[in-house]
Amino acid sequence: MQRVAIFASLLAIAFLGLTRSPWVLAGAQEATPAAECSVSTEEENVAVARRFLEDAIGGHDASVLTEIMAPRVVYHAATGKDIDTVEEVIPLIAGTINSFPDVHYTIDLTITEGDLVAFTWHAEGTNTGDFQGRPPTGKHASWTGTNAFRLECGRIVEAWAEIDALGRMRQLGLLATPTP
Repeated sequence: MQRVAIFASLLAIAFLGLTRSPWVLAGAQEATPAAECSVSTEEENVAVARRFLEDAIGGHDASVLTEIMAPRVVYHAATGKDIDTVEEVIPLIAGTINSFPDVHYTIDLTITEGDLVAFTWHAEGTNTGDFQGRPPTGKHASWTGTNAFRLECGRIVEAWAEIDALGRMRQLGLLATPTP
């Protein structure tokens, strides 16, 4: 039953965002201007999307994003305004890497449908670098999240990110735990 709920949540993030949102969608021609591109298979799309978590964040190399994302990518993050270019995504991801240099992501569930790939994952790391304007706490934290990606021409042209930021902040001692 829990697996069905997770699947439904990921589908809602991936598909409702595409069909009911005012967000501007980046297109294939923005990913590869004036070029025809072949359709990627779902397996190829998963491989590209996995690189976001495994190579860019988990591999501590935000420059990987220039290889897997279109220059004009739309990145929807729950904690801030939408980002419109890969050059704006890089410092965001680098911030996570710098805050948690030992961060490790594990993908728990992968869902694909055509040009869409969605993951649920869990991550953990020790906060030894500045985090959202705060000094390092030295505390270890674990958190969960989901990412959904839309790919065209073998590159990510749109991405959504939802994480348990509140739980992570509490574990780091940056927020009080509510009492009943």
